[in-house]
Amino acid sequence: MLALWCVVVGEEAAFSVKVAGNNTVAHLKAEIKAKNRYQFPAHQMQLYRVEGLTLNDQRHWHFHGRPVADMSTMQLSDFAGSTTKLTTMSLVSNCFNDTDAELTPGKVHILVKRPDLPPPPLPPSCRPMEISISDLLQQNPLPSMEFTEAMKQLLGFKIPIRTPRYVSLFPDSFVEGTAEYGVAVDVVLQHTMFEHSQVEVATVDTNWLNLFVFLCQCVVHRDQCHDSDSPSEQEMEAVVVKQNAMVGKCVTRASWGEMTTATNALTYKLGPAAYCTFPDGLTSIPAWTTSSTIIQLHQLTYNCALQSYSTRQLKTYHVSNLDGRHQFVVDVFKVLKWVGSIPKPHTTMHLVPGIRTVTRNHGHYLTWVKSGLVKQFQHDDKIDMAVMDRIYRAPLQHVERGRCHYTSVTITSIGQTLKTALSEDLVSRDTVKAQVRSALDELHSLGLAHCNVQAANVFVLLEDKRVILGDLESCRPVDAAPPQVCPNKIKTALELDEYQFGTFVDELATM
Repeated sequence: MLALWCVVVGEEAAFSVKVAGNNTVAHLKAEIKAKNRYQFPAHQMQLYRVEGLTLNDQRHWHFHGRPVADMSTMQLSDFAGSTTKLTTMSLVSNCFNDTDAELTPGKVHILVKRPDLPPPPLPPSCRPMEISISDLLQQNPLPSMEFTEAMKQLLGFKIPIRTPRYVSLFPDSFVEGTAEYGVAVDVVLQHTMFEHSQVEVATVDTNWLNLFVFLCQCVVHRDQCHDSDSPSEQEMEAVVVKQNAMVGKCVTRASWGEMTTATNALTYKLGPAAYCTFPDGLTSIPAWTTSSTIIQLHQLTYNCALQSYSTRQLKTYHVSNLDGRHQFVVDVFKVLKWVGSIPKPHTTMHLVPGIRTVTRNHGHYLTWVKSGLVKQFQHDDKIDMAVMDRIYRAPLQHVERGRCHYTSVTITSIGQTLKTALSEDLVSRDTVKAQVRSALDELHSLGLAHCNVQAANVFVLLEDKRVILGDLESCRPVDAAPPQVCPNKIKTALELDEYQFGTFVDELATM
C-alpha cells in the first residue's frame, strides 16, 4: 500500500490516503472522496502529481523551498511547471513508488482540483428569478421515504424560531409531534384574513414561503414554466429548492372556484421540462395550492416512462383556523426538513420531555434523545460542518464523538460536566489535565485547533471515566487566524490552543 499526502487546491489542511499500487487513479479518486465526503461524483475531480510542495512539522507550507504565506489562496496555475495530470485509468504504481514518501520528509504528492461548484444562493433581495424547472431537477438526494410517510412521523427535532420566549412553551405538545413553536407561527407570518383577490393571496403565500426558507434552509424561485399563460405579477407561482433539488411547489389562485385551475397548473407543461429524473425511483415532491381561505396539499409525482407529472390531492387546511395553519406548517416542514437532512431521524429521536434548551452564546438548540444530544445550529451560524465531520470520523479517544448532519450534530459521547465529576470524585485533576492535553494533541495531529479550551467544554464519560473535550464549532486549521475573541499577541489558532490550555490548567486548580 502507498501512503500518499494530498491537499485540495484552495484549502490549507493536508491529508493522507492509502491505495494499492495495482489500483488505478479512479480508485485513488474514490479514496479521496471517501476521506472528505465530497457531494460530487469522484470522477469529476482532477488529480495532479506535484513536485516541490512540502509541509513541515510546524505546519508551514513551502514550494520549491519558498514559504507559502496562505495555501488557501493558491490556484492550480500557481504550481505551473511542477504538476502532471493523472489520467483516470493509469495505475497508481506508474505515477508513484515506495520511495516517494521517503525522499523528502513532509512531501505532498497530489493536488486535488474539485469541480467548479455553483455559487451559493444570493440573498432574496438580489436573487435572480429566471430559474426554470429543468434547471432544478438535479441528481441530488431526495427523501428516503415518500413524503406522505414523512408527514406521519414525529418531528424529532425542534423548529428554530426568531423569538426565544417561545422555546419550551409547549413541551407536552412537542412530544406528541406538534412543533414547539406555538403561536410563533402566526408571529412570523403576521397572518391577516384577506378578501378574494390574487394580490392578497400572493401576499399570504409570500409569508408562508418566507417561513419555510427560514426554517428549512430552502431557496424560493419564480416558476418560469408557465410563461405562455402570462400570469399576473402578483400571482405567486414558486418553486422551493434545497441543495439544487426541487423539493416543493406552490401555485396561487384567488378563490375556491379557481383551485381546480391551480391544481392543473401544478402539472401543466412540467413533463417536457423534466428531462432529468429523480434518483433511486424517489419521484414525489410536495405541492400546494392556495386561496385566501384554504390550502390544498398535493403529492406531485413524476412518471419516468411517460415523462410527465401527475398530482393527487392529499389534505385540505383551513387558513382561517389556527390549528389548520399550524398543522400545514408542521406537515410541510417535516417534508422540507427531511430533504438533505438527517437520514431517517424519526426512528431514533423519541424525545425526553422537558430537557430542551437554547444555549446563551449562539442560540443553538439542544435536544436530548435516546441516541445522544442533538445540537441544531441557527441558519446564520458560520460553522464548518466539513471540519466537524472530519473530526467525528477520526478515531480519537479524548475528543467529542458524534455524527454530523446538514445543519446539526448528534453528540454520542455524553458524560458529566467537569464540575460535577470533580465534586463526585469521579476523576482526579491530574487525569483531567493529562487527558485534555491528549485531546489537543489528537486534534493537532489532524491539523486542527480547538480554539475554545475551557472547563465548560470538558466532560467525563460515565461508562469509563474518560475525559472528553467537546464543543467543536470553533475548530479550524492550526495555522488559520484565531477567532477575534483572543489576545492580540496570538497570531494562529494553534497558539490560541496553547494559551487557552494554560488558562484552563489555572482554572482547574481552583475548581
